[in-house]
Amino acid sequence: MADHQVEKVWQGRVVEYTANMQKKRRVQLEKLKRMITRLVPEFVLLIYHFVFAVIAIVLHRAPSRHLVVIGITGTKGKTSTASFVHATLSATGEKTGLLSTTEIRIGNDTSVNKSHMTMPGRGYVQRQLRRMVDAGCKYAVIETPSEGIRQFRVFGVWYDSLIFTNLSPEHLVTHKTFERYRHAKGKLFKQQSRSKQKVLNGEPVKRFIITNADDANSEYFRHLSESSTNEQIAFGFSKKASVQVHNDSNKKENAFSIDGDRYVVPLPGEITVQNAVPAILLAKKYCNASANSINKALASVVLPGRMEEIKEGQSFRVFCDYAHEPLSIKSVHSALKGYAKKEGGKVIMIIGAVGASRWKHNATEIGQVAGKNADIVVVTDVDPFFDDSQQMLNAVISGVKKSAHAQCHAEIDRRKAMQKAFSLASGGDVVIITGKGAEVTMEVKGYSLPWDERSIIREELKKYTKQKERMIQ
Repeated sequence: MADHQVEKVWQGRVVEYTANMQKKRRVQLEKLKRMITRLVPEFVLLIYHFVFAVIAIVLHRAPSRHLVVIGITGTKGKTSTASFVHATLSATGEKTGLLSTTEIRIGNDTSVNKSHMTMPGRGYVQRQLRRMVDAGCKYAVIETPSEGIRQFRVFGVWYDSLIFTNLSPEHLVTHKTFERYRHAKGKLFKQQSRSKQKVLNGEPVKRFIITNADDANSEYFRHLSESSTNEQIAFGFSKKASVQVHNDSNKKENAFSIDGDRYVVPLPGEITVQNAVPAILLAKKYCNASANSINKALASVVLPGRMEEIKEGQSFRVFCDYAHEPLSIKSVHSALKGYAKKEGGKVIMIIGAVGASRWKHNATEIGQVAGKNADIVVVTDVDPFFDDSQQMLNAVISGVKKSAHAQCHAEIDRRKAMQKAFSLASGGDVVIITGKGAEVTMEVKGYSLPWDERSIIREELKKYTKQKERMIQ
């Protein structure tokens, strides 16, 4: 073997060894972190997060002072709402930044959020806001979860407007009770109402509190954000709303109207309408955008892994969605079941519970919801983290069986679960694959394993259609 070939081999071995060592360090750090979380009192951990937040403000020079900051919070629909708001504001010609579960957008620069967290810590938000300021952005749209609020990750972020989507008891691993969960989100509204009105380029920044009047918790957040500088807007289909939304859908379009203007959203379901309305209101309030320009912006929105249809020549329809909690799974089914009904087909759902102890709170209910609504359920892994996959699988299956409606299958291997679902599908059926959406890794025992959900679905569909073609021949 020539010297240069030997050198290449050793270089490859060094790279492989280094990568393995990095993986081992990540696993060790994750285990250490879990142990610290269990042993250290909560108030000590919160002090730790607070210190990092203060350092980040100083280090990045409080960038939110120079932006119109819009926060979106709620249990579900945050990512979609944030994407719609980003699109409608960007369509007006203003540079807009976006921080969401799926992606980071700063002007024309887009990157995938690979962290498996809506809002990572250690100064992440302040760092990204500084990038937005440096890039000349006017607006910053931030998906803001309760964990980010509780752990001071948005401390020092000067919010101008807030959007509340909905609230349900589905994030109780940390908060323990629904009241504590709601209280954590309420801190964001209190923080905003107590802050001074921002002045940019000599003009006071308009401040809006937009809440979903169809949710029972809307009034709670409106009350917390009462301020002379805030304009309160409650939207919804119910009569309680100050801005009435009227359903105008037909078989071809998911459409609705507000104040006589008709709008069309690119995905099915009432939940999609509720996610889009705040974007319409802000585009009008901030930029005086026309219904025509807003409709163009809504049509351009691509929501990766959010009720995303994947086609590879199969006779049935396949949708990929991030839903991994009971209410989200129910909402996705509600939005997509009509496609199967029109064709006289059945609904097949792939479901699973997320690890990191979350499954103990909702795995059985996930199974119950899917079992009650779907015709066939295939239970599989999502992100087990350090938890036992078989235990989680059993918990979900027990929920499916409680419904005594759906046919149930189990396959821990997620790829094989897809194969099983496709083998059971036929023309007119709808297959809904929940849990991962646009994620590109799977969290297993401290490792972030490569797992591009949408690409893998495409691979398996291609295999399925080729196999079908061979059988016909």
